[in-house]
Amino acid sequence: MRYESLEPIEREAVESALREGDVRTIVAGIDYLSNSEQDRESVLDLLMRCIGHAAPEVRGAAARGMGNLVRLHPDMPIDDIVAALRERLADAEIAPYVEDALADVETAHRRSVGDPRGELVDSVQKIADGRVGDLTETLVPLGPRLEAELASPVSDVFRNQREKAEVANLLSALDAVLDASPPGATDIEVLRDPGWSRVVDAAKSALAELSRPS
Repeated sequence: MRYESLEPIEREAVESALREGDVRTIVAGIDYLSNSEQDRESVLDLLMRCIGHAAPEVRGAAARGMGNLVRLHPDMPIDDIVAALRERLADAEIAPYVEDALADVETAHRRSVGDPRGELVDSVQKIADGRVGDLTETLVPLGPRLEAELASPVSDVFRNQREKAEVANLLSALDAVLDASPPGATDIEVLRDPGWSRVVDAAKSALAELSRPS
C-alpha cells in the first residue's frame, strides 16, 4: 500500500538536477524518494545535503522528506536527522516544514517501540468510524511494516488467518482509492472518492475480526 500518487523520479535524475540547479525536479525527486522503498541510507544522504540548499523550496522539501523517511522506516536511527532539523528551526523560510518534520519523527519513533497491534486497531477504528483527521498519519500503521506482518507465517500483530484476510482486504480497498487519486490530491479529495465507502466497509469488517475475543 502507498500513501500518495507521486511521479517516479530516480536518484540519478535528482543528482543531475542538483548539478543543473533544476529546483522543480529536485523537489519532486525528494518527495518521491522519501516516500518510496528505496535505500534509506542513500535517500537520507541526499536529504542531508539538500537541507542546506540555497533554494528554500529545496530546503523545505528536504525537511519534509526527513519526516516522510522516518514515518516509512520508524526503526532507523534518528539522532542525525533530529540534529539537522533542529539546526533549521531558525530558518524562517522553512520553519513550518521543520516543525512538522520533527513532530513526524517523534511520532514515528514512539511507534517503533510501541504496540503495533494497538496502533493497527486504532487506525482501522478511525477509518471505520469516519474519524480520519490527517490521512497520512492514520495510514502509517497500515504501511510496509504491516505488509511484512501479513506475509510472515509468524506475526506479532495477527492472531489468525481470518484477521490477516480482513486487513489484506482493507489494504486492497485503500490501494484502489489511492491509485485512482491524482498526484497531490488532498485528504478531503481522497476521502470524497466514491471508492472510499468500500474502504469504510472493509475497515468495519476488519475491526469486527480484530475485536473478536481470542
